[in-house]
Amino acid sequence: MQTPPRTYKQLQPEDRVILSSLKQRNYSIRAIARELGRTASTISRELSRNTVDEHYGSVVAQRTS
Repeated sequence: MQTPPRTYKQLQPEDRVILSSLKQRNYSIRAIARELGRTASTISRELSRNTVDEHYGSVVAQRTS
C-alpha cells in the first residue's frame, strides 16, 4: 500500500497577520498552531525564518515567501 503524497499549503497573508498578533500577545507556538489549524512545527519554522530582533514581521515574511 502506497503512502499518499504530502501536500504543503503556504501560510496566507491573513494567517501571518494573525500569527503576528498572537505572538505579540505572548501566545505559545502550540496555541498559535491551534488557532491557525497548522502544526506547531510549521509555526516554529515560520517564526524562525521571519523573526528579527525578537519581532516577527508578517509583511516581510509575505514578501520573502
